[in-house]
Amino acid sequence: MERTGTVEAKELKEAWQDGYEAAISKMRLALKLRDMGMADCEIVKRTDLPPFIVHGMLGERKAGR
Repeated sequence: MERTGTVEAKELKEAWQDGYEAAISKMRLALKLRDMGMADCEIVKRTDLPPFIVHGMLGERKAGR
C-alpha cells in the first residue's frame, strides 16, 4: 500500500463514512423500536448501543429537545 497523505486521507474518510452510517442506522433503529413500545433495556440488547447513549437519546426525545 502506498503511504501518501492523499491515499491515507481517502481511506480514512471512507472508514469514517462507513462508521458514521452504521451509527446513524443503529440510532434510527433504536428510535423505531421505542416508537413500537419496546423497553430501553431490550433496545440496548437489540442494537448493541451502550446503555448511556440509548437512555440519553430517548430521554432527550421524551423531553422534546
